[in-house]
Amino acid sequence: MKNRGMIPILHVCLCLMISWMTMAQAAAPSEIIPEITPRSESMIVNVGKSASIRLTLSPRAVRAKGVTYESDDEQVATVTSRGKVTGVAIGECSIVVTSKYDERTSIKIPVRVIRPAKSITLHLAKGAVKVGETLSLQADFLPEDTSIKQATYKSGNTRIATVDENGFITGVKAGKVTITATAEDGSRARGRLSVQVIQPVVGVTFKTPHARVGVRNSTTLTATVEPKNATNRKMIWESADTSIATVAGTNNRVRVRGIRWGQTVVTGIAEDGGYKASIIVDVGSLRRAVTIRQLSVRNGRPSIQFINNSNLNMVEVRYMMIGYDADGNQIPMGRYSDALCGIYPEPLPPGSYTEYGLFYFLDQVNYPPLDRFSLVITGWTTDTGYYNSAGEFLYDYDVSEQNYEWGFSQ
Repeated sequence: MKNRGMIPILHVCLCLMISWMTMAQAAAPSEIIPEITPRSESMIVNVGKSASIRLTLSPRAVRAKGVTYESDDEQVATVTSRGKVTGVAIGECSIVVTSKYDERTSIKIPVRVIRPAKSITLHLAKGAVKVGETLSLQADFLPEDTSIKQATYKSGNTRIATVDENGFITGVKAGKVTITATAEDGSRARGRLSVQVIQPVVGVTFKTPHARVGVRNSTTLTATVEPKNATNRKMIWESADTSIATVAGTNNRVRVRGIRWGQTVVTGIAEDGGYKASIIVDVGSLRRAVTIRQLSVRNGRPSIQFINNSNLNMVEVRYMMIGYDADGNQIPMGRYSDALCGIYPEPLPPGSYTEYGLFYFLDQVNYPPLDRFSLVITGWTTDTGYYNSAGEFLYDYDVSEQNYEWGFSQ
């Protein structure tokens, strides 16, 4: 009796279990929610080229069923049943991806079809960039209907020049640098430009205001170009009077050649910036500024005449003389020396001669009549002094003994 009572209870439990399993199977399809996750939210495809859509499907039942693909504008892009998208024409469209498990589930993937760049040509408005200056690069893309005309810029040496994301170049220091532009459309098209960065000239000067050069002689003058590392140190040189002095030179050094006695102004003009520097040049050999024109003996006394060959206004000429008797013996003429020193203390303008009787002798003694004598000009003084070849301003001039040029009476 006990076993028979258990049979109806087991039958009821079995029926309930079968009913629950049947209901669970009937509810299963409505509880699965398909998920379509693209690896990229959008696509860029070149005209005439193809790219595949990559997806992740879940859960397993959805993945097993797969998806369908459809282009909403096949004149822009087509798509195969396997998700291979081909660009037809420049434009935009969408690829609709639909779950085969549940057609109510779909996504749209935006597609942009572009014409990629094949080459990039870079231009600079000016031929060079100055240190501290910023200039804009111009990038020309080919073909002309390139869709994305944007590039990433890079400097080959940022110590010489930098370039920002918009193609603006800034000079850092003098030198050459290569700027590279790479197309951002994925085509890997590149353009390169060699850029010269220059250090501009900011000024030109001479250390001294005057210089001197002898007639038929040459001297080299140097202008100081600032800054010292200026890239272009070329200069154009001019002489205000080429009949007095000529010039030759293409950089900051100029060769000046004296043509005749006189004064002219030599000017240098910097090719970069047009800065000017001038220097006054006196032409004429100081050794030959005053020379002996005539020496003779009159009644046992010296007769002397000098000439001012220069463009200087002489105010004093100094000399020294030695006398001899008929036997060739030297005659003592000075109180402290056999030689007699003297001064011509009168103005002697350019081109003029000294006058007889105006010579002054220092510490002269009563010497016997001369048969002949010799004389050397030892120095002179001008009304404003003079500038020697080193540009030093002096107020008088003395001929050194090793440069004495003795003249002898007739």
